[in-house]
Amino acid sequence: MSEAFYAVTYTVGPLIMALVTIGIGTLVTQIRRVRDRGTKKRSGSERVDRCTETSFYRKGADLMPSMDDLQAESVTLRMPARIWAGIDAGMDNVVSLATVDGDAHAVRVGQAIREAGWAQVPWVDGLWPPMDQIISIRLTRAQWRFAADEARESAIDYESLRDEASAQLCRDALAVIEAADVP
Repeated sequence: MSEAFYAVTYTVGPLIMALVTIGIGTLVTQIRRVRDRGTKKRSGSERVDRCTETSFYRKGADLMPSMDDLQAESVTLRMPARIWAGIDAGMDNVVSLATVDGDAHAVRVGQAIREAGWAQVPWVDGLWPPMDQIISIRLTRAQWRFAADEARESAIDYESLRDEASAQLCRDALAVIEAADVP
């Protein structure tokens, strides 16, 4: 090969690689912007999920709720306190692991689910109600979907650990959520 070829390769090659890297960096930035459209900047570092906002799009003469509105819609599910206690424990695990992993979104959602439940559980002298008592818990569809996803993943983990009781509790929670047809 000629010296000109090497000169062009070692001069233009790094330039092309720099342009490709910039292009990939721009692409990653654009992907993050699209992903982050789901949040709106508030005061300080507080971020609020877009599912808490209301937005509509026009279809013909009717106002139709957007998918975000459907995810923000609250849904009340009835279940034995034992199942909610399992969901609460699962969210505690999610929050703990997400804190270690630095996943602020999972920490925020998991903690919000736990706090919503604590506010609604009919406590008996500061203790959980009887585990067979039917209780009602109201969360957004997005929160129920998050809880279902975590229960589904945890059931698999518990099965691999041969902890059938915990795996069954996850499956029971998943059955309650899925029976409500929470998309």
